[in-house]
Amino acid sequence: MICAVSGINNKKIIYAGASGNFRPERIKLMMDKILIDNKESKTYLKNIIYQRIYEFDDLAKLVKKIKIINFDILILDDIIPLFLHKFKENTRLEVRNLVRELSMITLSKKIIVLFTNIVIEKVNKDGKGTFLHELFFHDIVRYVHFKFFLKIHHNNKQVIECKLIHPYNKKNSKTDIDLGKY
Repeated sequence: MICAVSGINNKKIIYAGASGNFRPERIKLMMDKILIDNKESKTYLKNIIYQRIYEFDDLAKLVKKIKIINFDILILDDIIPLFLHKFKENTRLEVRNLVRELSMITLSKKIIVLFTNIVIEKVNKDGKGTFLHELFFHDIVRYVHFKFFLKIHHNNKQVIECKLIHPYNKKNSKTDIDLGKY
């Protein structure tokens, strides 16, 4: 959805994903719902660059490249698990270093960096009930401006809920997202 709307608004997007879930045909369908002329969506799709991240070194190379490439939005999808496989002892430190470096890039280049993070459902210590736990929450939250919780429908993988969770006391209509038309 972010790629579709931003692409239509002539924003340059880099979408880097480790899970392989990027589907340009899905973005095109979203664009077609928004645009009057469906043929225009092919033009706007050219605003999106996709980079598959297979291993941590691919991510490190991308971070070096984005310092010199002109773009408006960087989306990093499902990259945190790469840290779990690459770093055994200093995982937290490496996650913190990446998030801090991306934060500095956002400030210097005036761009937006979005990344997804895994939320795991865990069982309480007493074995009664569950709670949601975000990987590396404390290492990430100190560098982010906004955090949203996205809930995805388990059958069709569409986002069905989007709510602002950080900062907790921020009430701003610009952060409310109507998912009805998407």
